[in-house]
Amino acid sequence: MAICFWLFAFEKLKKSKKHIALGNGSAISKPKKEVLRLMTSFSNSVIAIDGYKASYVYKAFKKYVKNTDSNDNFILIGHPKAFTPYSLDKTKEFISKTHKEHKYKIFENS
Repeated sequence: MAICFWLFAFEKLKKSKKHIALGNGSAISKPKKEVLRLMTSFSNSVIAIDGYKASYVYKAFKKYVKNTDSNDNFILIGHPKAFTPYSLDKTKEFISKTHKEHKYKIFENS
């Protein structure tokens, strides 16, 4: 997952509009030591539909379907304040590739 953080860092440096959050909030900043650890070591993380991690959703879903014999749920999470034009495009792409064979439910915390 370290490569994900490097790719995201390069996108942030480019200041690409497709990676600017649509919400009006911001994430809590991490200490430099934590950022360095994330950039230099492997980690497991959730596959989220917000931010740059949205690029991994389809690949993770295919792996889940291949390695799971049950009809359990594949859960996608995301925070509206962290959505970007890029993550919305990736989410739409994922749904368009999978909607014919799979059902979706939306749960929201209001």
